[in-house]
Amino acid sequence: MFQGSGLRRAYKALVCEPCKLAFCTAALVVSLATVSLANAATPVANAATPVATLDVTNVSATLLWVKGAHFPASSNVTVAAELTGCTGQGTVNSNVTGTFTIGFSPGPGCSGAAKITAWAGIVVARWSGVIGVEPPAATTGPPTGSPASKPGAKVCDKFGSTPVAGGAYLVQNNVWGDNTEQCLTAFSTGFRIDKATHDKSSGPAAYPSIVSGCWQGTCTTGTRFPALVSSLPPITSSWSVTTPATGKYNVAYDIWLDPTMRKTGQSTGAELMIWLKEQGGIDPIGGQKSATVQLGGATWDVWIGKNGATPVISWVRQQPTDVVNNLPITDFVKDAMTRGVVDSNWYLTNIQAGFEPWQGGQGLSVNSFSVSP
Repeated sequence: MFQGSGLRRAYKALVCEPCKLAFCTAALVVSLATVSLANAATPVANAATPVATLDVTNVSATLLWVKGAHFPASSNVTVAAELTGCTGQGTVNSNVTGTFTIGFSPGPGCSGAAKITAWAGIVVARWSGVIGVEPPAATTGPPTGSPASKPGAKVCDKFGSTPVAGGAYLVQNNVWGDNTEQCLTAFSTGFRIDKATHDKSSGPAAYPSIVSGCWQGTCTTGTRFPALVSSLPPITSSWSVTTPATGKYNVAYDIWLDPTMRKTGQSTGAELMIWLKEQGGIDPIGGQKSATVQLGGATWDVWIGKNGATPVISWVRQQPTDVVNNLPITDFVKDAMTRGVVDSNWYLTNIQAGFEPWQGGQGLSVNSFSVSP
């Protein structure tokens, strides 16, 4: 996609079994919440004492745990962490608030030297006991802290946008492929689509998204982009979304490169798309997949085509997901180089994450998004 383009893409049916992650206990059906580590500078060996401070954020629409909430005395929260070559768990007991400390113990396959490596996106995996907030909130709407309840800036203009997170990111409506209505609400960690009336059969209507870098004349605060491809550090991105079960859309990164340090207009070097999932049976530009590759701990189908004169390479995840943590963006750029799509003397100008709705779109939400460094 790109803003203002009338070009259509070639898509074919793709049938995938959604990847499901669920945990449960006898006491409660489990929901997931993403938390981030505050002291994440260096991996820490497992120990009996607490080793990490967690800040509860990005709460899912079905979870009553919000930052600053308290668990009753009967609560017992279990947190899962990704360790080197194994898994681990830690437990925190009653009356915790949004920020607390936790110690991890090695799980199956761990050695005494196991280290916590996945600092961002650690997931609250399961809990027992009664969950609630003090005082309980009497409401018929979504829980406080869910994407559907977060206040923020409304954007309904076709190509309207607004800065978020102090200007570190830009949220854009970007209804580039149709004249149908779309409105979103942007908040500090992402956005939600409040209204969308798209009904296309021949390509995306829009690309509502969150942006890091320089795009159409706007550069986000503190961005490192444009950045020379040959000198790229290990850039990673974490991203969490909420998606409806109906409609036709994808969940995809859109990464742009240019032969120059372009900060205005349209990048012309290459477009890289990383599809985390799709709904409704759609495929990327390219007609058919050309290869399969392992990147970031997952298997991806590779599609190569053109968006007008701009080369496009798309990676479609074989196991769909709503969450990625520390996705190695630089590795995807390197893979594009090996396939002759990207030149090492080009510049990465921006990284975007969002949705390409063909039909529907209401309810699509970015719960959290980050690019590092």
